[in-house]
Amino acid sequence: CTDPDVLSEENCTGEYLVETANATDTYYVVQNMSWERYPSHFDNLGASVLILFDLAVGDGWSAIMYEGIDATGIGTGPRYNYNPWAAVFFITFYVIGNFFAMNLIVGTLISEFLKMRVELGPWALLTEPQREYLQGQKILAKVLTQIPPPPPPADPCRAAVHAVVTTPLFDNIITCCIILNMFTMSTTHYRQSASWTKIQNIADYIFTVVFILEAVLKMLAHGLKGYWKNNWNKFDFSVCCLLLQAEHR
Repeated sequence: CTDPDVLSEENCTGEYLVETANATDTYYVVQNMSWERYPSHFDNLGASVLILFDLAVGDGWSAIMYEGIDATGIGTGPRYNYNPWAAVFFITFYVIGNFFAMNLIVGTLISEFLKMRVELGPWALLTEPQREYLQGQKILAKVLTQIPPPPPPADPCRAAVHAVVTTPLFDNIITCCIILNMFTMSTTHYRQSASWTKIQNIADYIFTVVFILEAVLKMLAHGLKGYWKNNWNKFDFSVCCLLLQAEHR
């Protein structure tokens, strides 16, 4: 109803006062009540399909979700945050719809590219210098694959550390720590409680210690020279330095 104080369609009749203000005065204007609906609604199949399409492509989906949360029922007006659980439907449909829409676009692009590749050859879109560079990289890759990995250190302690840091389990543990660290950082929100802030700070300290310990163990296992040969190790060490600087502040 155009009168926000009236919540049912059967009572949305008659006139009501609308407060209007200008630069010098405030006055009231008499207007007739009318029952209107949101532009986005499920009153018919066409409008429903249009809403689902907007959700799938992400066009103004958040506004539609808020309208759905405020909806109360047939013949009754909206109430603020009436059904928060309705957000589960809209968010789920938005994620799934975007996933399929993206797959459709990517699948079409890949299909067209494969057609061009069959018609023109695998290197048809490359220039002559690019082809020569790729050919050289292939030869280099064959040579590098013939080089055996470096042996573990002769020192028994370093050899034991080397055996630990080169296992897949060690990499999986570090990967889980990275994911958990990203999760705790992503949960920062407006007006969060002091207890949750304390939990985040404790988690930051724990993950900082874990990442520094990872760098130290790899330095012991591979040596400083072997450690710095790997670009990922350089990146990890830079992250550790930034974490120490952030904790110091």
